[in-house]
Amino acid sequence: SYQMLLERVKPWFDALDRHTVCVTHGGVVRALFRMVLGMPEKEAARLNVPHDRLLRLEGRRLEWL
Repeated sequence: SYQMLLERVKPWFDALDRHTVCVTHGGVVRALFRMVLGMPEKEAARLNVPHDRLLRLEGRRLEWL
């Protein structure tokens, strides 16, 4: 479930202490949207995650590049 994925991703995310590049799949991106923006699980599950874009996260700001 997305909740289980979120529980696995959160410790990694919380431990980040420098600029980091992460290559991952859409599920992790959706988990980041839930953590950072407080997006509801059902909305995150429907989120379109492009395969040809980068996602920059700074603080509480997410930006597709």
